Amino acid sequence: MKRIQLSLCVIGLLVLVAAPAAAQYENSPQRILILPECIWAAATGGGTWVTELQITAYSPSTTVGVVYHCATAAPRVISNIWTSSSGYYQSVKFSNILSTLQSLDPSFTYYGTVGSLEIFSQDVSHTIQAQARTVNGNYGKTFQALAEVDGNSANVNRQMMIMNLTQNATYRTFVGCLNATSGTGGSMTVQFMIVDGNNNLVGSSFSKTFG
Repeated sequence: MKRIQLSLCVIGLLVLVAAPAAAQYENSPQRILILPECIWAAATGGGTWVTELQITAYSPSTTVGVVYHCATAAPRVISNIWTSSSGYYQSVKFSNILSTLQSLDPSFTYYGTVGSLEIFSQDVSHTIQAQARTVNGNYGKTFQALAEVDGNSANVNRQMMIMNLTQNATYRTFVGCLNATSGTGGSMTVQFMIVDGNNNLVGSSFSKTFG
């Protein structure tokens, strides 16, 4: 199945985490979660963009690993970045997750890269929630890691609408996209269109191909 994962983040956006539920909803704790964007790089206007990451384990003794996907290297797999204690609902926070990965995986240079981060636990009985905050000084955006479910994704021949896009001196909308193709994988070409309140095309549509 081919699908693309999208995350909409507006400066100042507040995401509330729902309580765990028996059914698997879009924001339910999961064994595998995806952050479409993770960064540690110099900003063109000065300063450095870093991604903070908080993870909450719903079960005792949860071991959390990650896979970092970026354009400059094969996926970087680190099987253990944190193991929770014997209690329930334990949390950990990384002030710069890619710097942490650098210390655990010194053979690759994480600084200067941006990519997606796949976060996973050891099995389906150990579920997790995760939230990221990408910051540079007083500028930042907060977004929740996404479960790989249909409600969080666009699929082949299935459109997705992202509303209330803003671009002015105060607010700037950011959209991160990830090809979350399962199985043997494959590239995906996605068409983007921006329309106004009367459904008129703003500028021209454009396409992006994701490996």
